[in-house]
Amino acid sequence: MNFEDVLTLHLEKSLAYKWVQACNANNHFSSPMSSKTICPLFKSILNINYQKGEIPIDIDVDKDSLLNLYVNLKDPNIPIESHFHRYIYKYLESFLQG
Repeated sequence: MNFEDVLTLHLEKSLAYKWVQACNANNHFSSPMSSKTICPLFKSILNINYQKGEIPIDIDVDKDSLLNLYVNLKDPNIPIESHFHRYIYKYLESFLQG
């Protein structure tokens, strides 16, 4: 998993699906793309100015992005795994269940 994959978990589902489609087309989940490939692809899908390792200004860590994370981690069509995010997910789930 790359940093771009982690950022994708915080996006709206439609953008996350676009990212997954691009990753599948490049066999990313079986053989991760290099930075030379992944950065331009990420920039084109999100239509942003992005440098490797930066959090794009369009992706704020706020209530909406955390809820996107919660939903995207549960979606079997988004095969991006993150143990750290699973931990956050469990925390959010307990918080949302009250």
